[in-house]
Amino acid sequence: MKNIHKCVLLLVFLAFKFSAQNCSTCSVTINDNSSSSYTINAGHTLCIDSLGNFEGSIVINGGLLCNKGIFSPSTVIFSGGTIQNYGLMTYPGNVLLTNGITLNNLPSGVINITGMLELNGGIIDNQGVWNVKKGLINTMGGFTNSGIFNCEHLSGSNTISNSGTLNTED
Repeated sequence: MKNIHKCVLLLVFLAFKFSAQNCSTCSVTINDNSSSSYTINAGHTLCIDSLGNFEGSIVINGGLLCNKGIFSPSTVIFSGGTIQNYGLMTYPGNVLLTNGITLNNLPSGVINITGMLELNGGIIDNQGVWNVKKGLINTMGGFTNSGIFNCEHLSGSNTISNSGTLNTED
């Protein structure tokens, strides 16, 4: 019986340890509606919790954005850093992912991009659902899809590591 209790405690500890890493070291946390402006520099983390709804403007300049709620910014400047998406993300317009930019869509995440997505040196890791209204230009960088990725058309010669579903209208 003692061994079962030890195993349960160990599993609880490990579950807490790994789930806490999702959005654990937040410099700023948004837990309600926000239309503020933020700049996330290297070493800083902006967290949107499950009750948060961000609709402001944002500059991601080497830091981390961790979204568990709704991330629907009015404007985005993405010059470096990482987005970890566990919630709903709607990105306005076109997206260019260059060196130093990583976009991770985790299994519970949904990303909607209203324009074109261009991968030109950045990293895409999709484990959830990702919708691109227009096409994907896949020139260079890392692209892993184990979820569902939908786009109007796909162009470019860069390799895609695909173990999920990749849908195009081509």
